[in-house]
Amino acid sequence: MSRSDYRKPGFGTRLPRTTPAQAGVREEDIEAMIREYAKEGMRIHSFILVRNGFVFGEGYYSPYDRMQPQTVYSLSKSFTSAAVGIACSEGILSLEERIADIFADELREYGIVPDAKFQAMKIRHLLTMSTGQEEQEFGEDSIRLFLEKECVDRPGERFRYQTSATYLCSAALHKKGIDLEEYLNEKLFAPMGVSGMHWQRCRKGICMGGIGLSLLPEVIAKFGILLLQDGRWNDRQLIPADYVRLATSKQINNSTEPDTESDWGVGYGYQFWQCRHNSFRGDGRYGQLCVVSREKGAVLAMTAFLDDMQKELDIYYRNILEKMQDMPIEEPEADERDGLKKALFEPACLMEPMEDDGTEIPEDYLQKEISIRERGVMRLYRAGKELEAEVMAGADTERVRLSRGGFRDQETWRRNFVYVQGRIAASLPHSTRILAGYGMQEGRLVLRIFVPEMLEDLKIVLTCTEKGILVEFYDVHNPAEPVKL
Repeated sequence: MSRSDYRKPGFGTRLPRTTPAQAGVREEDIEAMIREYAKEGMRIHSFILVRNGFVFGEGYYSPYDRMQPQTVYSLSKSFTSAAVGIACSEGILSLEERIADIFADELREYGIVPDAKFQAMKIRHLLTMSTGQEEQEFGEDSIRLFLEKECVDRPGERFRYQTSATYLCSAALHKKGIDLEEYLNEKLFAPMGVSGMHWQRCRKGICMGGIGLSLLPEVIAKFGILLLQDGRWNDRQLIPADYVRLATSKQINNSTEPDTESDWGVGYGYQFWQCRHNSFRGDGRYGQLCVVSREKGAVLAMTAFLDDMQKELDIYYRNILEKMQDMPIEEPEADERDGLKKALFEPACLMEPMEDDGTEIPEDYLQKEISIRERGVMRLYRAGKELEAEVMAGADTERVRLSRGGFRDQETWRRNFVYVQGRIAASLPHSTRILAGYGMQEGRLVLRIFVPEMLEDLKIVLTCTEKGILVEFYDVHNPAEPVKL
């Protein structure tokens, strides 16, 4: 699929379904897992439980459903790793290829003379997060920022998690004439029947690699099954089996003091974390998970908007993975299934309600240029009982309709900026879904904009003052703890 040919995503043929009992899992354990997520107030968007290729439990929570794409943050890294493995098998890249050789033209252009440590850096070190550099940086030219960064250690000696290393894998493919998005669509997704997956891109048009892949939940589940099958799908070897084994096994220590209660110090592969319970995973910020257990033949695919990923993992381990039995077990009686059916509806995305005291909107808020920082300038107009927000960012103009006291579900053109360390690093310029509402609260106009795909949940509070309109931004993905931006 070319970059200009954006299509609605699809996961192809549905995975086969079975009952929990046939998968060796009690329905009451799935019920307990769901209810524990709900009790902890964890904002789960979707989950799919798989054993031996069969889905035995799943849930989707409004406004998410099985067809809502969602950026999976650093879970993107595991897919970039797959692309590198395929490229190595085709002779496009080599794990032993030196970064200084791949980017020799850029080093000369920027006048950078790499020292001995940088000269030793290879593709393998990008994959194991052991470049020897201390911290990641993104900006107008992220390749240059990476090449200029000093190596304080010799590559391969120390694990330091940095998204810029994965970005450089994507940039290395780009140097070889390979676009990461198009390559994975051709080599991985299309053979699996998957379509319309897409990435955010840097200012140079290169896929971000380490973040920014938008996926459907069932695609995550299929990816986990593919890994369990050592890269084989039906009768085709999509990722080399030996690479899958290397990528998903421990290649470097990632903790000097292993913690038996943590999944962040068990070891790291090629863009895959090692886990307790002899498992491995790809994961992303806010709780995007693909957890794979070879021992149990099990996969968890989960999308979420939460802050405690260790608790998220623990709840799955405690209720499902640790209790899996030999298959099958006795099916429950029909009346015993009501508990699971009821539990499936208990979690929610915890969208903060759109509060409104019903007062009239002062004219001072309307048809005025309101600065919304890096996002541009906004003007508000009446549209019957709704508001229309016109946002101008550079040459782009977008219009969003906001319902009073509720949320209008719509699609609109957006420039979805991704911020890394306070800098705008990437964007995803296509039509995407938005839920938007407004209300008046004690003289202040409050706008709510929620972008499901981008995991962006904003409250914008406008207050008229003697000096003009004061604009305050809040991240409300956890309504109990809004964060002022």
